[in-house]
Amino acid sequence: MTRFIASTLLLLLGAAFAPQASAGSPSQVIEQTVKAVQDGMLARRDEFRADEAALQDFIRGTLGAALDDRYSARMVLGRHARAANDTEVAAFAEALSENLLRRYGKALLDIDPSVVIRITDERPLRDGQIVRVSSEVRRPSGSPVPIQYLFRNNNGNWKVFDVIVEGISYVQTFRNQFDEPLRTRGIARVTEDLRSEIEFARRTSEEVLQAIETNQFVPSYQPIVDAKTNEVVSLEALARWQHPSRGILAPAHFMKFAEERHVLSTIDGMILEQAVAQMQEWRHRGLTIPSISVNVSLNRLADGQ
Repeated sequence: MTRFIASTLLLLLGAAFAPQASAGSPSQVIEQTVKAVQDGMLARRDEFRADEAALQDFIRGTLGAALDDRYSARMVLGRHARAANDTEVAAFAEALSENLLRRYGKALLDIDPSVVIRITDERPLRDGQIVRVSSEVRRPSGSPVPIQYLFRNNNGNWKVFDVIVEGISYVQTFRNQFDEPLRTRGIARVTEDLRSEIEFARRTSEEVLQAIETNQFVPSYQPIVDAKTNEVVSLEALARWQHPSRGILAPAHFMKFAEERHVLSTIDGMILEQAVAQMQEWRHRGLTIPSISVNVSLNRLADGQ
């Protein structure tokens, strides 16, 4: 699911465009949206890395403006929309779009400008009420990726309500995902859960930055034992977060947030420095630890520092 949605966003907005659109057409919506995102990211990338709120505002104004989130939400709700009123559908649509844009919008900071979207067809459906735009994403390596966008005319503006990547529909994927929660908990509870996810992610992302400032990331040492002699031959330093209220947290609780804020390399460095200092202290006390291994991210390996 994560890979599919991230790919959808990246392929929709993270590529250059081979212009073949007619003025006012759905294809032109794609062209204009891609250009707006590319120009904004190039001009404000450093600002967006430092200011999450500014990035989210920008994404809402570009990607959000191209999406018919209310109609898309009705398609995701499927049969559950029949029992929901307009207010409930609107709340679900807002929570779903905010959740997706926040979780995957940051991937746009690392868009590859060498990727190109080429429109291959624009075809009206249902007597012109819906338009299907077919395209392919061409990358420097690998086969072209087929993508189809389904548009509907919303008060005179063409907006996307579904994206189909390699035959996988955004709407159908989320309809399948939400069917059981909607059936067992209802639309109001599911909407509240989505809102809670947004708030939890926002709060945790900020707490990760605070944790770096207050040295809350520490190593936890796991012994590596020789199976023949039962002697400790090394230690592995594992990153842990000493959260002030949630206790000791494993990387699964902070890795994705650290990646989003581009501070994973900083945490790696903190663990490495503490492990080196601990090794020196043990040796000063006469304790023999042959070595300590430290797990580092790929970002850290690519860091010139």
